[in-house]
Amino acid sequence: MVDAKNPQLVSIPLPPPTREGRDATVKQSKDIGHKALDAVKNARLAMHKKIQAAKRTVRPDDLKKADKKMEDIVKKRKAELETIIAAAQKGIMEG
Repeated sequence: MVDAKNPQLVSIPLPPPTREGRDATVKQSKDIGHKALDAVKNARLAMHKKIQAAKRTVRPDDLKKADKKMEDIVKKRKAELETIIAAAQKGIMEG
């Protein structure tokens, strides 16, 4: 439908989402969220390998600090992702 006040604006009426549609969207958001969490885990593993490869050239204390800092970053990002996923799912179900 073309808007009477603005001919460049087109309105498309959409029916409200069904319960099945919302459930499918929530399932899809869970899958995407798990992929994002896996990406964080894979990045952690890659960085851990780099840190361990640097054992010969870096002091042990520096390795521990780097490993701890990496773990803190991973923990924060995982928590952030889980919060985003939960909020998205809640928003989908509320409509």
